[in-house]
Amino acid sequence: MKFIRGTIHAGLIAEYHEVDAVRDLLTFDKSKGSFLDFDRTLYSGLVDFVQDILGDLYEIEVVEMDADEAPQLSIKDIKIPDDYLEFDEPDHIVRPYQKIAARKGIFKRRGIIEIATGGGKTEVAAIIMKWLLENDFAKKVYFVAGSRFLMKQAANRFEARGLKDVGRFGGGMKFEPATIQCCVIDSLRESLVEERMGAPGEVLADFNQCDVIFFEECHHLSAVSWIDIGECCPAKYRYGLTATLWSDPFKYSHKDFYLIGLTGGLICHVPSSVLRRHGWLAHPIVTMVQVEAPLVPKLQWDKAYQAGIVRHKTRNSYVLSIAKSLYDGGYKTLTFVKEVNHGLLLVKLLTELGCKNSHFVMGGEKMWTWKPSGRWECRQITIEELAETVRDQDHVTIVGNTVLDEGIDVPSFNALIMGTAMKKYRRSIQRAGRGMRPKKGDNKVYIFDFVDAMNDTLLKHSVYRMQTYELEEYTFSESLEDISKEMKIDLSLDPNLFKFDWVRPNKKRRGSKHRNAS
Repeated sequence: MKFIRGTIHAGLIAEYHEVDAVRDLLTFDKSKGSFLDFDRTLYSGLVDFVQDILGDLYEIEVVEMDADEAPQLSIKDIKIPDDYLEFDEPDHIVRPYQKIAARKGIFKRRGIIEIATGGGKTEVAAIIMKWLLENDFAKKVYFVAGSRFLMKQAANRFEARGLKDVGRFGGGMKFEPATIQCCVIDSLRESLVEERMGAPGEVLADFNQCDVIFFEECHHLSAVSWIDIGECCPAKYRYGLTATLWSDPFKYSHKDFYLIGLTGGLICHVPSSVLRRHGWLAHPIVTMVQVEAPLVPKLQWDKAYQAGIVRHKTRNSYVLSIAKSLYDGGYKTLTFVKEVNHGLLLVKLLTELGCKNSHFVMGGEKMWTWKPSGRWECRQITIEELAETVRDQDHVTIVGNTVLDEGIDVPSFNALIMGTAMKKYRRSIQRAGRGMRPKKGDNKVYIFDFVDAMNDTLLKHSVYRMQTYELEEYTFSESLEDISKEMKIDLSLDPNLFKFDWVRPNKKRRGSKHRNAS
């Protein structure tokens, strides 16, 4: 069989039985069909996957349509010195695995770079960008992120590493041409659609000159907006950055192969266990707290989540007990929730318990604080300001919704509380990663999660999270008493701290203070 591979799509020339073999291989969910269309086309990034699996059974030839344009480059020609990037600390250098990932990425021209949270994926992207631009293999780079938070964080990091002419677009920031354009996916897609329909603008013309594209947290590529950008981008250098390539490590998922198709196969994989052994990440210590009563009957998922997580008196009382103990003990804590009202309520109750430096951070770069006067105060906050708030305060606790699940770089958190509940492998790893930046001293992060024995469905999710922690080689504490001794704090659990109350503020003008809606 022969594949004719272009930048985005490839065509297959083969016998009928060979076509059937490829179609079956690329079918991961029969209800969604195969990634090999009936006209025998597929995403170019899937060709390497087919070669890896079927290469021993069939003779496979790959013809590159842009072979004449591709640079004749050996991986030995790609030199990355230790001081290739600029760092704040004089003793910091480019790490060996970052060099390997960057060199392989440049040589292969497309693929996925999977490095555990905190391992420096952004630095790998910066090396690739700098090398391609300096050696005249590229003139225009796009770095696509899912949120304004991630976009601004990446742009700031690139400039801190010595890259020049870095632009920021989306989330309220206007487009200005730049050599390296960091942008928010929804803003980019909206501008491209509008300009294709005749609206004035510079984005489409600029995007059509893109030579290199990076997809930050590329596991989102199964979403429509990400697919649209991936399919219309002309860049020959295409990279996905993620800490968790597979949504489920035990089986293939249909949506995972969108990102392989639109970028390419796996370039490198650096697990957190390797980084922890070298001291580049903190060592996670997991404590599972059992919640048995009151029981939650069998319900549909949304209702079970409300009854067992958002409104459950015992579970939320334990969350508050642990958060207050950590706050009093000087630990910088991040508590995860799913719903805004849940997070606001926890912050209100923590403040009333004496944890005055408690804040809720939500999408749109807003931070909510419950004031002693009995009203909410909201202010805009940047990533840098959030990091400074956590770093500079001896006692602080942050409650965050899904905006803090992935990518946000706040190194100072040394304790995490899973106030939400989920079973997804990827999300569990991403959340745990928020506390794994290396720490001075014992270099540990303490994770508190719950065995939700009060409901069968929630219990299954708890077991799945425990299996995820085991798979990632996290350490489990023997008991709450043992971890209390290690952390030198009192982690007594009070089951009566939580009271459910509607606390979401009324929406008023941006930056104003709000009264309690309850």
